[in-house]
Amino acid sequence: SGRNGRAPWFFSLKSAPAFGLAGLMDDEGHVVVLTTEPNASVRRVHRRMPVIVRSDLLSGWLDPRLPFLALPDALRAPWPDGDMRVQPPPPSGPAQGELF
Repeated sequence: SGRNGRAPWFFSLKSAPAFGLAGLMDDEGHVVVLTTEPNASVRRVHRRMPVIVRSDLLSGWLDPRLPFLALPDALRAPWPDGDMRVQPPPPSGPAQGELF
């Protein structure tokens, strides 16, 4: 089980080997990951999910002149359920702490 006593889960996309999460960082280097309502796959294990940034929206997300609410609603929407895999972590994979 994980640090909070719950079983860990491994989230991946069927369409890409890696993906970017929307986050904000303040002047002191504190970071938060933005969340949204979960899609059906994630809802089985959690009440929210990180905002995953689509590659076609990345330049708008990274543009500091563009207000967040001016970005398309698709940026704040849950990732499409059919493109996600939610499964227990592979037994031979690295522990989360080893990834950073």
